[in-house]
Amino acid sequence: MADEKETVREVFFTSESSNTELFTAIGHFIFQFSQLETMIRHLLSEALGLKGDRNFNLIVSPYDFRTLCDVTSGYLRNLPDAAEEFQEKVRKTFNDCKEITTIG
Repeated sequence: MADEKETVREVFFTSESSNTELFTAIGHFIFQFSQLETMIRHLLSEALGLKGDRNFNLIVSPYDFRTLCDVTSGYLRNLPDAAEEFQEKVRKTFNDCKEITTIG
């Protein structure tokens, strides 16, 4: 176990090329994830008719990513004119989004 920790430490914290690649990959992921979260918040804002309403952030800021996905998916699937095909696409899309946060 100690050898494994040392190997990981050596790869990620002592090699300049590994650091650059690792930190670039982390930064790319964080940027893409942030963009996705912003898009979902914008979608929910539009769907609720709260675009531009400063209270929107008060309403959704406590939501973590998975909760934001669940709330947005649930709201969209329960719209009065939501066809079954639309509901299924929304469910699948947000389940795929939540998979991003699953480890393993």
